[in-house]
Amino acid sequence: MSTALVLLAAGLSRRMGQDKLLMKRHGKPLYRFSLELMGSFPDTSRLVVSNIGEIIDAAQALGFHTIGNPLAAQGMGTSVAAATACLREERAVFLNADQPYFTAGCLALLLACAQETDAIVVPRVQGLPKSPCVFPRRFYPDLMMLEGDQGGRAVYQLYPEEVHYLDFPDPRPFQDFDTPEDWARDGWDT
Repeated sequence: MSTALVLLAAGLSRRMGQDKLLMKRHGKPLYRFSLELMGSFPDTSRLVVSNIGEIIDAAQALGFHTIGNPLAAQGMGTSVAAATACLREERAVFLNADQPYFTAGCLALLLACAQETDAIVVPRVQGLPKSPCVFPRRFYPDLMMLEGDQGGRAVYQLYPEEVHYLDFPDPRPFQDFDTPEDWARDGWDT
């Protein structure tokens, strides 16, 4: 089954106070971690949603497809909807560009589970749902209807019988960076 990896990188970083995806750790911008992860899955289609020239250029240099999102200020749901409208693959994973510790191993487990179950696969840590999630194509129409700050959770909550939760013991891969406090607590460069 064909898979699309979609990187959501069009947010405005309002809580951070500056574009967090361009902030660096060990000299590497935050978005780079996600692009490198995507690059380690060459048998997938790769799509990056961003309005940031540096991210678009870096993604295209790696051979990834890119689209902009003129509605990004309205929330993440508009990026999910815009990306989904471009997809033809059997399933899609919506990656967050602010999860630098998310690993190829975690992604491989999610994809294997999706292939085995043909369900919406939602990672879970200590009973709490996390992202990124994997959605089979039959849910694309619902994903294309998302708006505002709605994410995949708004879709998978509509179909509880179609969700497979995959438990992970370690919360670190699912950690994201939204505020200066998140950044400082983790010891990242500024």
